[in-house]
Amino acid sequence: MRHKNWSIEKGDYKRDSESTNGYEKKNKRKNIFVKIGKVLGVLLIISILAFLMTI
Repeated sequence: MRHKNWSIEKGDYKRDSESTNGYEKKNKRKNIFVKIGKVLGVLLIISILAFLMTI
């Protein structure tokens, strides 16, 4: 009985580690998009300010 429980725990641990790795990969991709969004936002603000100054 004890041996069976141990193997189940080991299997759950393996599954958990795989799912956390997938989650980290998703977050990395998300962070890249957030960085791109921030850069675009800053460029947009600068261009709007420059446009307002030229008027």
